[in-house]
Amino acid sequence: MPSTLLADPAQRFACKDCPARCCRLPARVVVLPDEQMRLQALPWVQDRLSALGASFVPRNGQWCMPVVEAERLPQCAFLDPDGLCSIHKREGVEATPLTCRTFPFGFIQEPGGLRPYLSHLCPSIRDNTGDLLTPQWESKLAFLPPPFPLAPRMGVGLHALDTPALLRWGGQAATLLRSAPSLASGLEQLAGWTSSIAVLEASAAVQPGSWPAPPTPRPSVSAPAAEWPGSLRLLLGLLLLPLGHPMRLHMRLHGTGRLRLYAGAAAFIRRFRRFSGSVDLMFTPGPALLEEAAAIPAPAAGTPEHSRITDFTAGLLDRRSLFLKESSLEQAVFRLALAASLVSWFARLHAAARSPGAPGVVTRADVGEGLSACEYVLTYHGCMLDSHPAGRALVQFLAAYPPAFQRLLQAI
Repeated sequence: MPSTLLADPAQRFACKDCPARCCRLPARVVVLPDEQMRLQALPWVQDRLSALGASFVPRNGQWCMPVVEAERLPQCAFLDPDGLCSIHKREGVEATPLTCRTFPFGFIQEPGGLRPYLSHLCPSIRDNTGDLLTPQWESKLAFLPPPFPLAPRMGVGLHALDTPALLRWGGQAATLLRSAPSLASGLEQLAGWTSSIAVLEASAAVQPGSWPAPPTPRPSVSAPAAEWPGSLRLLLGLLLLPLGHPMRLHMRLHGTGRLRLYAGAAAFIRRFRRFSGSVDLMFTPGPALLEEAAAIPAPAAGTPEHSRITDFTAGLLDRRSLFLKESSLEQAVFRLALAASLVSWFARLHAAARSPGAPGVVTRADVGEGLSACEYVLTYHGCMLDSHPAGRALVQFLAAYPPAFQRLLQAI
């Protein structure tokens, strides 16, 4: 075990009671070439995949686990009806792919040691339930792949911050968000402070790293969804597109199925643009009527639900999720606003799906599923947005367009 493990001593985890959420995602679960060859050579695997009409999927020089459709959801072809893995049952845990064995665990190497990088797609990590992780770390570290490195630098204006300065900014930014009167006002304060840093870092007359104090936060009130501009509705619809039906089945659709996917995507975006009709999303108990979701107010500042969104957003800085690839602090701030608005909006969609036809109110559980949706789409390593060049380009463009940031604050 490393001499310094930068772990939260209060973090808990137990693999149970999802049920099997990590096996029921439209994700590209990568298997190593030798793992694919070994599994494909097993007679029972050949028989199972032949019966299901499934196969390992080649993607960008890698192999991904075969996926089937069950109850309008994608799931691993090796998942049995009892929610358990057939590979684990028949061949033992060591035969399962490394990706499966290590989820939801990862580690980030930073100057002070190893920092656990835990996926909030796992309900146990997200809700902090189960057994304390402290006694489990040694066994988790024993079979994990190499840790993720931090980006060597991040831009701020025309300047670049090295890793120590970047981590200092992240720590102060997380504190700022948690202490602000509301998350929206904290994000606005953070954007202004980061802009001030960019100006000072570019000045030869100022000692590098001598940053100004954050500006005084201003009250910020979210706007009712019915008043959101069409561009904001469109952006949130695009982010949730991978969770809609049939888009979440993309790895199973070929030929005419692909045409159905494109038609479904167009209809999905049109409904979001107009806030008209219903949407069938992953992580919701059923279809959500957009008009009903739009009528549900966002969690107010000071409520447990708002605090949970704030903790998750600030926690992205603690987890170093935004620092794994070179970009800029301006993009990092924009992504924080994007994450917060997505969680808040998805929580209202979940509330509408949970209680159709009834006046809705967002609960802690609704916010929890919003965290899962955000983690899959936006905030975890290899998320859907970052897996497509167009998604990365969209964030880069919008982060440089101040009105886009201000519109996101309306949705929090």
